[in-house]
Amino acid sequence: MEEGAPRVLNLTEFGNNSVFVVDAWKTSFSPQVAPHVNSSLFTEVIFGREKPSAVGPLSNSPPADHVLVRFEVHSIFVSANQSVRVCGEAAALGAWDLTKAPILKDGDFPIWKVNVQIPRSAIPFRYKYVVCNEDGTSPTWENEKDRIFEGTQRDVAIISDGAFRRDVDFRGAGVAIPVFAIRTEGSLGVGEFSDIKPLADWADQCGLRLIQILPINDTSVRGDWRDSYPYSSLSVTALHPMYLRLNTLTKDKKILERIEAKRKILNGYPEIDYEAVVAFKTEITREIYKQESTKFVGSEDFKAWFSENELWLTPYALFCVMRDKYETSDFAKWEEHKSISKTQIRELASPKSKLYDQVCYYYYLQWNLHLQLKEASEYAKSKGVGLKGDIAIGVNPKSVDTWVFPELFRLDKQTGAPPDFFADDGQNWGFPTYNWEEMAKDDFAWWRSRLTRMSQYFHAFRIDHILGFFRIWEIPGNAVTGLLGRFYPSVPVTKGELDANNLWDVERLVEPYIRTHQLWNLFGQDQVAAICERYLVDQGDNRWKFKPEYNSEKAIERALPPSKDKQEDSNNARLRKNLFRLLQNVILLRDSEDENKYYPRIEMFKTSSFLELSDWQKDKLYRIYLDYFFNRQETLWTEAAMQRLPVMVNSTKMLCCGEDLGMVPKCVAPVMEKLNILGLRIQRMTDDPKKEFWHPNEYAYLSVCTPSVHDTSTTRAWWEEDYPCTERFYKQILGMPGTPPVYCEPHIMKAIIGQHLVSRSMLAVFPIQDLFGLKFEYIEGRDPKKERINVPSNPEHYWRYRMHLSVETLLQDKKFMDELRFLIGACGRYTS
Repeated sequence: MEEGAPRVLNLTEFGNNSVFVVDAWKTSFSPQVAPHVNSSLFTEVIFGREKPSAVGPLSNSPPADHVLVRFEVHSIFVSANQSVRVCGEAAALGAWDLTKAPILKDGDFPIWKVNVQIPRSAIPFRYKYVVCNEDGTSPTWENEKDRIFEGTQRDVAIISDGAFRRDVDFRGAGVAIPVFAIRTEGSLGVGEFSDIKPLADWADQCGLRLIQILPINDTSVRGDWRDSYPYSSLSVTALHPMYLRLNTLTKDKKILERIEAKRKILNGYPEIDYEAVVAFKTEITREIYKQESTKFVGSEDFKAWFSENELWLTPYALFCVMRDKYETSDFAKWEEHKSISKTQIRELASPKSKLYDQVCYYYYLQWNLHLQLKEASEYAKSKGVGLKGDIAIGVNPKSVDTWVFPELFRLDKQTGAPPDFFADDGQNWGFPTYNWEEMAKDDFAWWRSRLTRMSQYFHAFRIDHILGFFRIWEIPGNAVTGLLGRFYPSVPVTKGELDANNLWDVERLVEPYIRTHQLWNLFGQDQVAAICERYLVDQGDNRWKFKPEYNSEKAIERALPPSKDKQEDSNNARLRKNLFRLLQNVILLRDSEDENKYYPRIEMFKTSSFLELSDWQKDKLYRIYLDYFFNRQETLWTEAAMQRLPVMVNSTKMLCCGEDLGMVPKCVAPVMEKLNILGLRIQRMTDDPKKEFWHPNEYAYLSVCTPSVHDTSTTRAWWEEDYPCTERFYKQILGMPGTPPVYCEPHIMKAIIGQHLVSRSMLAVFPIQDLFGLKFEYIEGRDPKKERINVPSNPEHYWRYRMHLSVETLLQDKKFMDELRFLIGACGRYTS
């Protein structure tokens, strides 16, 4: 079946004319329907038409010796000062004189149309479409052979010619920065939505056509600095109140004076003081709301917006009121409403409810956040700069979404990642996994609603951990690290399969393998007796097992919590780590729902339990391991992704990008290519074990390339981490002679950025810290390690990085902006 939406033919448009229609077949790769080409990033932002003009009607009958021909062609990559013409051998088409060729109308952009009366005596004729400046200069003619119109006996001919034929694909550049990290003179200790506007001015002047940010949803779960983690959302739809610009909400002079005084203090800090920012903004917004509440609630604009957003807004606001009342987001600890129905939500949030005023305060916050973000988005769009958002893979287990839709989650499980570049023990993000079967029952309405809301502000988006749509690393609810996880869904190893390989002693493989000599190695002989007495049970013959009260990582963590005393904390951490090693010393993980199904423990061959098996046992288990992780799952994971990912691509017009890092199955690349999803390429993170680095010239077109991301050290910091590694990169990738400099000097950064810019990747996106590295004055005396945004191996990391330069300062540096714009353009990327 042909791809794309059904065609529409308006018969009333033709009057009494007879009509002949010529059309072009559309496949998933046809530019007319490919979602990555027709995304709002291109059709509305970079190449959006400011004053489109409509084509005339086809109802007027042409003279008998003429045919009224409507030419239609799909062409997105046409700059504001350009147009499309149709030029051919017929005199009405300019007789191959481009200056006389008809100009097509852009009223149905990206479809260009024009009506031309052509004498029947001039038919058949050859023609081509041309993109050129308004005056006909700088033409780009179509590739391939001339098009031919053979003729018709009808009055009107509609020639829908498909896509403009060109070989050159769009390639652009962008900047990556979390909103919280933007520094302007008007912000209050943290980047705000309003700061996107001057940043868009800077990006535009630099030739950067995209601003990529991190998630901006409300994360106010714990009520302290740990809520700075932007991927642990309280609501996947609500915006974070800290991004609100306060001084636009009121004219009260006393309040404005307090805002200005606090602004000077908080903007004086090199980093974000998350708790101070949130506390002050909460205090001020509550005061302003008291003054504005009656006017706000009665506003017709708010009422219209509320009616469109009620389904997510009301439960969110009610949840926040309950959280404030009980001083916890853990709804299992609330005295009332541990679970909630739609009817209860309506009743508790109704105007007659005693909670109504408290609920309306959160409406007020979200309404103003919406207005400010929408204004920033529209401003960036007016500058030809698109916004790229980030959709987190998980939700906090104590969130609005798990409270209202518990059936959509596997709440006794946790999401994470197996050991990778970021963390040797894997990662445990603490999010519940998804109940995809339940989500599919309403065609993934929860995801579609989330994306639709996001598309109000963004023109592209990044799917955090897109591998989770194929399979997720699911960790037991009682685990702390990621090592005892398994892929869900996955085809398990069965008891029959183990029996067929003569692996009958299953308990030996699934129980933690603890022997006396291991305890000596981990704890020292002088500590073993005390360890065994407290944590273990003697099984005889130098074999041990954990006491039931310590038989999980979380149980051990509770027994050995962090301490304010540094020595005690260090001792507890060391002991926790070693006890975890004992628990993790298994070869197979038993399925919690079916005792006859098993899963190989990730990196089982590194365990002493595996190493102390006989050679024939190790050989058989390793074969099973390889088959489980790298062979038997491909069909299942392909089917899962093809059920879920089309929803992400087709629910909106945003350009869909995926973060496809980590342990990447073979099926991922073909699925992403089929769905036209852009992958992510980071130069120092290859998926080929034989390669230490990517060279950007290896990247496919459907990709976003970057030297570093928020989860890695910046390029300057990485340069200083491992000198032998840096030397290999310097010689092998940059191809430079001699020894590399100790520091990543501006000429080195320019070479790295230049390689990315000349790559085939559709988008080259650079963290703003890396762009600062192009100018010595921007980095002089600064420790690059302090520019890192996140450390994935630390679940308690404080996300508080903030630019040391204000956007206003950057906008004054015309030389830097011009040089960056020239570099981008010289590397063949679109700048304006």
